[in-house]
Amino acid sequence: MASTRISAQSTIADLRVPDYPSNCLQFTQQLTASTTHTLPQKDASVRLNIILAGAGLGGLATAIALAQAGHTVKIYEQTPVLGEVGAGIQIPSNSTRILFSLGLQSYLEPYVTAPESISFRRWQNGKVIGLTKLIPNFVNNFKAPYYVIHRADFHSALCQKALDVGVEIELGAKVVDYDPVVGSITLADGTKHSADLIVAADGIKSVARNIVLEGDEMRFQGPGFAAYRAVVDVGKMRTDPDLSWILEKPALNIWIGDSRHVMTYTIGAGKAFNMVLSHPEMTDPGTWKPEAALEDMKAEFQGWDPVLSKIIGMVEKTVKWPLLTGTLLKNWTVGKLVILGDAAHAMVPYMSQGAAMAVEDGIALSRSLSHMTSKDQLQKALSIFQEVRKKRAGHMQEASLLNGKLWHFPDGSLQQARDEAMAPEVQGIPFSHSPNQWSDPATQMWCYGNVLAIFGHTDCGTGTKMDFAPELPTPQGQSVKRRRVALACDACRTRKSRCDGRRPKCGMCEDLGFECAYTPSTTTTNIIVQKDYLRDLEERVKSLETSMATVKSDLSGFASQINGSMPDSPRKENPLSNQSERFSDFAGTEDTIDAMGAVAFADEEDCGFFGPSSNIAFLRHLSCAVAHSASAQKEITSPPLDRVAYDGGFVSATRPSSPSHDQRPDSIDGEKFDKFALPPPEESLALIHRYFADTGLLFPYIHPPTFFETYAELKDNSKRVRRTWLGLLNIILAMAKLTAVSGTTSAETGISESAIYYHRALSLCKGEILRGTTLEVGRYSIYAPVRARVPLYLPATKINTVQYLLVMGQYLQGTQKSVQAWTIHGLAVKAALQLGLHSKGASRAFTPLEQEVRKRTWFGCVVLDRSLSMTFGRPAAIPDCYVKLDLPAFQGRSEVLSIGNETDAHNSIRFFNATVTLYKQIANIIDRIYGQNLGCDSPLSIGETVGRVLGIENQLFSWVLGLPESLRQVTVQSMREEIERSEVGDEGHHKLYPLKFRIILTLRYFHVQILLHRPILVKFLDATGPSGLEAGEAKLLNDIGYSSMNKCIDSAMGIIDIIHELVSTTGWQKDLLGAWWYSLYYTFNAALVIIGAMWVQRNRDTSEDPVNNGGNNNNMDIYLSRAVLTLQNLNVGNRMVDRCKYYLDQLITLLGLQADRIAETGIISGMNNPVAGNSTTGFDFPSLGIECGEFMIDDFFPGFARGSGFERW
Repeated sequence: MASTRISAQSTIADLRVPDYPSNCLQFTQQLTASTTHTLPQKDASVRLNIILAGAGLGGLATAIALAQAGHTVKIYEQTPVLGEVGAGIQIPSNSTRILFSLGLQSYLEPYVTAPESISFRRWQNGKVIGLTKLIPNFVNNFKAPYYVIHRADFHSALCQKALDVGVEIELGAKVVDYDPVVGSITLADGTKHSADLIVAADGIKSVARNIVLEGDEMRFQGPGFAAYRAVVDVGKMRTDPDLSWILEKPALNIWIGDSRHVMTYTIGAGKAFNMVLSHPEMTDPGTWKPEAALEDMKAEFQGWDPVLSKIIGMVEKTVKWPLLTGTLLKNWTVGKLVILGDAAHAMVPYMSQGAAMAVEDGIALSRSLSHMTSKDQLQKALSIFQEVRKKRAGHMQEASLLNGKLWHFPDGSLQQARDEAMAPEVQGIPFSHSPNQWSDPATQMWCYGNVLAIFGHTDCGTGTKMDFAPELPTPQGQSVKRRRVALACDACRTRKSRCDGRRPKCGMCEDLGFECAYTPSTTTTNIIVQKDYLRDLEERVKSLETSMATVKSDLSGFASQINGSMPDSPRKENPLSNQSERFSDFAGTEDTIDAMGAVAFADEEDCGFFGPSSNIAFLRHLSCAVAHSASAQKEITSPPLDRVAYDGGFVSATRPSSPSHDQRPDSIDGEKFDKFALPPPEESLALIHRYFADTGLLFPYIHPPTFFETYAELKDNSKRVRRTWLGLLNIILAMAKLTAVSGTTSAETGISESAIYYHRALSLCKGEILRGTTLEVGRYSIYAPVRARVPLYLPATKINTVQYLLVMGQYLQGTQKSVQAWTIHGLAVKAALQLGLHSKGASRAFTPLEQEVRKRTWFGCVVLDRSLSMTFGRPAAIPDCYVKLDLPAFQGRSEVLSIGNETDAHNSIRFFNATVTLYKQIANIIDRIYGQNLGCDSPLSIGETVGRVLGIENQLFSWVLGLPESLRQVTVQSMREEIERSEVGDEGHHKLYPLKFRIILTLRYFHVQILLHRPILVKFLDATGPSGLEAGEAKLLNDIGYSSMNKCIDSAMGIIDIIHELVSTTGWQKDLLGAWWYSLYYTFNAALVIIGAMWVQRNRDTSEDPVNNGGNNNNMDIYLSRAVLTLQNLNVGNRMVDRCKYYLDQLITLLGLQADRIAETGIISGMNNPVAGNSTTGFDFPSLGIECGEFMIDDFFPGFARGSGFERW
């Protein structure tokens, strides 16, 4: 191939005739032609386990091609977070056609721009001297469009598709060595992994390349050029009349001159202007100074076209990159190892084919492997792949270098001859050759149309046949004969073509796009039973067997209940779980831990830590006290205290043991699951308005007008809306469904409907979840020397992904997905920190409204972090020292929707700020009282605990005094009076928004009081244990502890009173509580506190017990009854609520805490309890595998019917 160095002053002697078909040098009296072909497809008949090193653009494209051919593919990527550096990249037609054949069209279309043309401009004045029409010419001639796209968006689309086709990606796994003989890799941590084939797409610094070359190290060379890369704010360009014309139509513009050129085009759906500025550079990159790059760039192109100079003047940041190219490698493969992409053929970007060649490599490798009929043929397949691709890629390296020479002529005779030869393109005159290789017919056809050369059918345009399947030897050295099939498809029989009999589509029909159907002949003497028919029968039989097994299990449980005992058999595996197996590792997994907290189960274990602030820790203290109580010794065995410490530790959780309503639907109402589907506009708008009238008012971090504007764009042109925003829309719809209080539909129906939106949201954005970042950040990134993403803080930057993760985290709190809730929150915090939402400095470049949205989103992360840290008993992900931003501020009428008014919107911000400051006290409590939930410190003494509690109590008192009048705390009586005074019609309850804020804030305050004072109650519980307390500690507890415990009891009663009052109604009053799962958590937690206090009261000297003289504390037993009634009415038909009610009922019964007046109500002991009653039907809750979350440990009562409630705890 040609020399790898481009002379700054090219001559005719430098312009060697290319080896590939091209007439680009015809203006100096040269060369040839070619033909076009179509794109074949073929699946592998031999399925391989393949390891792929590197998750760049080429690695992901290769993985997709291999996975779709039927191979099992796992990618090992050294970076801990997936992403792609840089700004714009071109996807030429030869690459687009391949990507479309792999099913990526729908993944790319939201992000790509289709330029209409490529204009070559004279460096001095911008005059067009060459023109390539991309639309419609390329689409018509090559049956595929020509695109430009942001690199991050391209990478995200490939990553999303790879995950969808089953590719497994392991991050933070750096490959340091390859063994081509065994077929294995060694990671940096020393672990080894083996496979049938190792594919190394490990880039320009490839480790595998030296192994393939057997130690003959090949270093890439610089051709004497470097490139500045930058993006410009299109907002500034549009306001300049000298520049706005360049943005009117999508197009590539290339200014070419002496040894330099500048390529520009818009990316990100026209929201950023990408620039690549190539110039001579002979110095060592190690001597370059990044801080001088901007001024050096402007100096390099001083005196160029004034329009271009003006654009360059708008660049705020740039980075200089060396341009490298490689020589033609002698080998790409050795043993079971093959390299591709930049590892094999790095090239300068002057043909914009670097990534396209890597994509071609991937499909070519897949195509070569598809001809194998046994694994013994691997070496032959790899050698043919190498032969074809090495020649094609080598020619493209040559073409790229030649383009640089053609563009960089100094003014003179060669430049004039070149410009004259390109003139017919501009004038619209037919031409047969051009020095513009994008327009030269021969080069065009070879580059963009000759696709069979990619797949091993022709030798890069020479006509040599490469259809090697018949030539591949079998293990015995014999040629492979065509396999006969019993039945050919209808299309092949009509065309009298050979049919390979593949189902559901034969190879011929798949290649030609025909419908493929197999119809047996009615006249044949042999009966041919189709595989489809047999498969359908097998599935139906399996379904019947599953149904029978479920019925038998239920009948067995029913019989056991009648006989007075519960079944001892282990829980059966969910027979339906395999239907969603490929998605179950995230979306469809319902652990037996509620996302408001955590609980323990049995069998297959997923350990999780639950520290001192969690209900689990409190229940451990309670169970220990009960187990060692003298009055319970005969009934309850002692828990195994050596297994888990009281104040936190690991509990085990199982996956669901029964069919779940929230598994991912492969089909919905008989139709295939469509992640892009949306409900009718009127239904969508109703749910969106409900969200902003409820959750959106309580957590106002999504700006309503902006959201509705984007929704209007979605209705006008769905392709303009990003997947991240669609994910946000779906999770908002899910949240609105889950929080709805309806008297017409059951709770389970609402939960199931919300799960559909949740699965769509997750499916749309699981690529971004894996990346752990936002697409929007990537859209405004530039190259950096450390290969890190350097965000330019442009006004168009969005934070939809953080908001998406936040809403999903809140949604998951109301589901049976505790693991996912914790994981999603961690990703939200990570993305928020990456976006700089915590930083005042990072927000200064944004408009005031965008600064406000960023601030609120950050505080949304903080509030959710405090909530999860409290309920899970885990350290906070956001330390309090990170929270330094000013509180959010009201933005005026722009925040008001038609369903509310300005006062409500203003109160919403006040409420949110009050929540933020109250949750700051939660962080303080966890830090000071619960040892940051680390589980490392020794327990505080009673004196130290009381001292710290009193200190924080004073801070809470100051918080109460600082509340505005509109957020003052409520009592049951004041709440009743305000409701009675209100004029409530169909929409009148919106007048009670201020009351809703006050009620929810009061409940939150009471709960914080419980969290603060509960450690003193724990001290009392511990004192009833066998070891008790030291004499001094016990006396101090009696002297100063009762006041704190009474405060805890009063707060618990206050919670139960308020929630009971509202859920006992049948009207809209329930809407005043907010999300039902918070009411469930508050009520259950309050009931546990009262149970603990009653147990302390029972087991201490009543004559000296101030609890007995606490006024309302004498009515604690009534509050237990009221708590059960509250849960019974909270969300009728909700299995999670019913489960917690059932456990609370059984706990009260087990501990013998009912008073006569409770028993008389029929609430306890199942007299009028539908939940308890159901336990006699065989459908007992402990066998359903439903989690109860932060509320209760699932196996707390596994043997309750046998009288051993704690024996397995």
